[in-house]
Amino acid sequence: MNIKTLFDNGMITFDEYLDKFGIKDKKEFFNPTGKYLDDCYKYKNMRDAVQMAKYHMLANDPLYILSDSGDCDGITSACICYDYIHSIHPKLDIKILIHENKERGLQDDKLFKQITTEVRPWVIIPDAGTNDVDRARELSELSVDLIGLDHHALDTPIETGILVNNQVGEVSHCGSGCLVTHKFLQALDREFDIKNSTKYIDMVALSLVSDVMDMSDLQNRTYYKFGIETYDCINNPFLKALFDKFIGDKPYTQRDIAFKIVPKLNAVSRSGKQDLKQQVFAAFLGLIDNLTEVADACGKQHSEQTRIVAKAVEENKPNINYDDKLIILASDNIPKTYAGLIAAKLSENHPIIVGSVKDGEMIGSFRSPVDIDDTLEHNPLISWKRGHSQASGIALPSENIQPLIDFYNSLESLPQPYTDVLGSWTTKSMSKRLFDEFDTDTDELRGMYGKGFPKPLIHLHDIIVKPNDVQVMGKTGRTLKLNKDGIDIIWFFISNADKELLLSDKTYKLEIIGTMGINEWNGVRTPQLIVEQFETSPYELTLDNFF
Repeated sequence: MNIKTLFDNGMITFDEYLDKFGIKDKKEFFNPTGKYLDDCYKYKNMRDAVQMAKYHMLANDPLYILSDSGDCDGITSACICYDYIHSIHPKLDIKILIHENKERGLQDDKLFKQITTEVRPWVIIPDAGTNDVDRARELSELSVDLIGLDHHALDTPIETGILVNNQVGEVSHCGSGCLVTHKFLQALDREFDIKNSTKYIDMVALSLVSDVMDMSDLQNRTYYKFGIETYDCINNPFLKALFDKFIGDKPYTQRDIAFKIVPKLNAVSRSGKQDLKQQVFAAFLGLIDNLTEVADACGKQHSEQTRIVAKAVEENKPNINYDDKLIILASDNIPKTYAGLIAAKLSENHPIIVGSVKDGEMIGSFRSPVDIDDTLEHNPLISWKRGHSQASGIALPSENIQPLIDFYNSLESLPQPYTDVLGSWTTKSMSKRLFDEFDTDTDELRGMYGKGFPKPLIHLHDIIVKPNDVQVMGKTGRTLKLNKDGIDIIWFFISNADKELLLSDKTYKLEIIGTMGINEWNGVRTPQLIVEQFETSPYELTLDNFF
């Protein structure tokens, strides 16, 4: 197991753990008061964006809102933008444009043709548009005003139109596209002396989780606390219907949202089903009544996506050389909209590019367990890379595929993925005090862990397991327990293959990464480690082991 220990000794406190992730104002982190919310007018170009929007609204100018494709951040950004403008100007002609495939911003040829032939005086692009410099110039030549509300890196930022992007200026750089859009709505609130933007906090919070934003950032923490941390916070009826269907109103975590809600919406975005995409938008906007039916359809689309991705992974895995430091798979049977998902399934902790070749250029998705942007983003062998550092779209000439692989193979090494742990101990050497100090299964802590502030983990090594040490628990037989030196080590929802491995009739050595807690039963408190990762290795009895 590749681990990185955060502390050098066992005398660790939870306060020190908070410090490790830059959380200095602990009172505000646990009970946000809005102290760290950026003022909307601190965002560069915000005043110009508001004045442009006000001018066109007062002129009753028809508007295009171009929804970013492929993910939940794009959906939430477009929905709150539409709903807000419609709420203050219900007679304004607003048309939402939705990509058929996984395109970004103005790079969709079909929608760009519509924008430039069926011209409207202004276009808003939430969660995209930052680097569409050439096409923004074309819109300017047609006297079309453009407002971009984005959070992606500025590679070739637009020079015409108005760009509000949180990657510049003295504001938090950790927000989603939906958060930037919400700041725009807050600025419109001030301009029109109203307070309509408050009802969208839950949508912003959803986008922060879905786009894996840094949740140690105190502005993000505030949005999450008041937007979606508990079921009662949720304001949007369709979002509530999604929770009812896939989570319920019981206590939940950011992980629950990320794995049970977000994939359903992303699956719809990645599909080619425009009618289903429109239904999801209509549901979020309160334009249809049967919300449960739409939630069911999202679940079915996710199931269909899972089958498609699994089939593509099975078909393409034999074509991959895992000895390469960067894997590139160019295949005609990769569904374009699912390239990123397929890349993630095929990577096996390698940086990977998956896509197809057309007209001499490979266009696909890049996924990586580590950040290699210092060698990739401005590499002359690629045409462009857009998105985030470890998950993005990418293009390169097909003739450069092998040279790019050769370039990475020539490097002495690449960063290796690792897991942050508090420390590494044996079951005998670790302090049992830590189980009380880092009991993570509490109502106060359960919902706080996420990107930027992970759940505390520990690493235990050199655990010797003999036949019959591991017990099968529960009616389903999918829970296993091992007690070592007073610590209950628990596996939940164990797979059949892992179960067979752990119930071996031979003695073996075990190492584990897991979360700590206390199990209290009839007044007896027992340290408990919930297994997140584990590995086994053969055990040989030697004189050193014996004595």
